[in-house]
Amino acid sequence: MSNKSRNVIWIVAGMYLSYTGYNLFQNVWGTDTDKKVLFMIFAAVFLGAGVFLIVYAIRNLYKNINSEDPVEVDEEDAKEGAEEAQKAIKKIEEQDSEDEDSEAVEADVKEK
Repeated sequence: MSNKSRNVIWIVAGMYLSYTGYNLFQNVWGTDTDKKVLFMIFAAVFLGAGVFLIVYAIRNLYKNINSEDPVEVDEEDAKEGAEEAQKAIKKIEEQDSEDEDSEAVEADVKEK
């Protein structure tokens, strides 16, 4: 799993924890139960953990984006890549012409 994927998952998990903590806090605030303090503590822990995960993952994403080094390609690799690209283009053009020929044959058959 790449770092970007992991950070996105952490952001989603953080959002879920924050949402759960907020809802717990909101539901407990208006009630009068004997365990109100305990629920408030758990709500604060969920909110804190969620916000921490979100901030940590965004910080990591920002660091990864800014720290990516440009890829250096030497002249031989560039020539090989250009040759492979030309071969791929020729192959695609051949396939397109074959497809056009087969479509023309199908159209002739349908007319008859």
